[in-house]
Amino acid sequence: MWNAFTATLEELSRQYEKIRAVQQKKRKILVALDMEALEKLTAEEDFLARAVERLETDRLAHLAHIAKATPGVSAETNMEELALLAPSDAVHRSVLAASRKLSKVVAETKELRDGNALLIEGALMAVNRQLGRIGGAVVDPVYGSGGTEQVRHLRKEEDSHLGDFIEDQDAPAPAEAASFMLLKEQLAAAEEALASYDALVAALQHSAFGAGISDATAAAERSLSAVRALARRQTEYLAEVQADSMAAAVASEPNPREHFAAVRAMRAVQARHERLRERVRTAEQLLEKSAEFIRYQLNVVSGTMADDTYGRSQPVAGPPVGLRREIAMFDADV
Repeated sequence: MWNAFTATLEELSRQYEKIRAVQQKKRKILVALDMEALEKLTAEEDFLARAVERLETDRLAHLAHIAKATPGVSAETNMEELALLAPSDAVHRSVLAASRKLSKVVAETKELRDGNALLIEGALMAVNRQLGRIGGAVVDPVYGSGGTEQVRHLRKEEDSHLGDFIEDQDAPAPAEAASFMLLKEQLAAAEEALASYDALVAALQHSAFGAGISDATAAAERSLSAVRALARRQTEYLAEVQADSMAAAVASEPNPREHFAAVRAMRAVQARHERLRERVRTAEQLLEKSAEFIRYQLNVVSGTMADDTYGRSQPVAGPPVGLRREIAMFDADV
């Protein structure tokens, strides 16, 4: 049983050496912010953690047999004291060497683990910052009273573009068509925001940390701010003309031609804003997915390590939960 115990300690050392190598590889991946490579590494970490968990079960079983057969061994006996109770000098030396080697490699791996945890926390902060920058619903301009009539009967106008509303020489002056001019600005801002969010979603679908993500996020943030600024202008305009909605303001337009153009513009803006809300939600969902993955990685990076159960000052019989509690994180449905 002493030889089996020593062999288990040696095998634990070999497994922790592999975990140490994985942590070294992970550090390079985290510095490069290569989440795709990090995800591939997770399976290897999971496999090693489960191997360590099985070996830890064996170690505790061997200790239980040794304690039963060896007077003087208790739950408070540390590794140095246990080695002194070995049945021969050879066993004493082998147990002591195996336990010291294991303690050393565990300490080195924990140091790497802690450094990686800081890098992962930094990545999570970056994702949360991006969520804060692009998050929130698009400000909904008040197009119709009741708030439900906006899009349902407007499907025919969804394919309208800004060029459809360029005025000709006979168009009324801006002072005579304030609602139409405001709607044209809103349409232009919505189309720019849609293009920005399309680019951001495409980048996020590849990686939340890829090249250009920061620029794409900044562009999306600026474009959404422009949409919201125009929504505030609309609120001010409606108060000025004493209308409760853009539909009401457009309805009061006396010029039939201008009224028709304004209605088309209003419907096109509604359709763009609906699509924009969908793209904002998609971008947020992709960032949330990245955040969940990073939080899982924080569990992984802590779950592949034991407490310093193997150190010379630690009791040989405990605390077994040091490893077993953390390994259980791999079973969480993240």
